[in-house]
Amino acid sequence: MAVKETESRLRAMRAGKRYTRPGQIPANEALGAAAVDFLWRVVTENERAEAVQAAHEYLEQRRIPVVVPGQSYLEDETSWQILWRAMRDPERPEKPLARDVDELREFLSFEERDMLITGYMDLEEFVNPDLHGLSSDERDALVAALKKNDTRTGLSFGSALLWNFLRTMDGQPWSSPTARS
Repeated sequence: MAVKETESRLRAMRAGKRYTRPGQIPANEALGAAAVDFLWRVVTENERAEAVQAAHEYLEQRRIPVVVPGQSYLEDETSWQILWRAMRDPERPEKPLARDVDELREFLSFEERDMLITGYMDLEEFVNPDLHGLSSDERDALVAALKKNDTRTGLSFGSALLWNFLRTMDGQPWSSPTARS
């Protein structure tokens, strides 16, 4: 792969390689709205920071307080911003499903938004599970699968999380198998 001089090696190698999973906004017969298929994509830390910044700007422009007792407008707006970044056009995954966040607000109810946020959180948990919360049986099954080189198990987790799990498993210090002594 030829790397453009203005492009980093990381960007060249990772571009377009992000995990996606099919999603769907269900049909809403009461509103006469058809189901809409899309692709989920996990939001990066940079995109998450952009979502929080955009949420602050949206609230500031409308003079809406960030937090009111019993209601977090910032959390609500951040949810919209993250959804816009995570929901992708299935024919062109590099493009968001909606033109902008306002278009999402226009076509989705709060109930649909909440359902989609739950779906997105499920995706994040699938891609980046909390390995420290595993039961001893789940941990033993994961270790057995790793020992057998069962790639189906490994594909369910990001390699950094697997490495962290192995490194800290049972409190034993581990070193990289490719590390030089």
